[in-house]
Amino acid sequence: MIGFNGGLIGINRTYTSIGANSGIWTLDETLPTRRKVVATGGTVTEITDPVDGFLYTLHSFTNTGDTSFVVTQGGACEYLIIGGGSGGNGGVAAVNYGNGGAAGIAKAGTATLTAQTYTITVGAGSAGSKFTSSSAGDDSVALGITATGGAGSSNTGRTGASNADYIGGTNSSSFNSGGGAGAGANGSSSTGGSGFTSTITGSSEIRGGGGSGWDGGPVSGGTGGGGASADGTGGNGTANTGSGGGGGRGDGSFSGGNGGSGVVFIRYRK
Repeated sequence: MIGFNGGLIGINRTYTSIGANSGIWTLDETLPTRRKVVATGGTVTEITDPVDGFLYTLHSFTNTGDTSFVVTQGGACEYLIIGGGSGGNGGVAAVNYGNGGAAGIAKAGTATLTAQTYTITVGAGSAGSKFTSSSAGDDSVALGITATGGAGSSNTGRTGASNADYIGGTNSSSFNSGGGAGAGANGSSSTGGSGFTSTITGSSEIRGGGGSGWDGGPVSGGTGGGGASADGTGGNGTANTGSGGGGGRGDGSFSGGNGGSGVVFIRYRK
């Protein structure tokens, strides 16, 4: 566009005149730059997102307990936080097989990092139980955001464990038992609920399947790492998916499977 003195005018640029009414201008242009995050902590990889095609730096936190995430230059990031899954139980002798454990919940979103040291907590999964109800999985915490673990699996009925977002399924038939809640769906009458789908690691993956109960035979775990039920000890939830453990044989001799540990992912544009 031509200015009122004949000079060239542009957007987001600074111009300085040489002479009054000369129509001659010098261009001093500064283009806006994206602030790049600089950080250390966890396992660091570079990935390309299959949806937006951008290159990201990914920090993966997979060890249970606390780890430092040190940010020396802040900026925008994305995160996925999944709590620990709960173990399945072994049911009640001559009553029913064990119910499936629940996945921890998934928290996903965006945040703004500042220059500081963050404590990243990855929640452990709880152990499967034999004669009693299992305990809840531990919470995962990052950037001030908490993803709670799956609730314990009760052995006093035929309902799978729930979590803060979804409920376990109930199976009232014969010796059967209920599926635990997933991180993305309710449990069914026997199958664990499906997990949460994300592309944060560079591929579309499902994490946080619920543990499954019994339905006249073993049932595969919920999609995303849930433990299968078994005519013996229940299957374990997959590590670093926050999945629930599967139910075990209901004769008092076998326990449910262990819940899977949680996970934290943080990524930002290169």
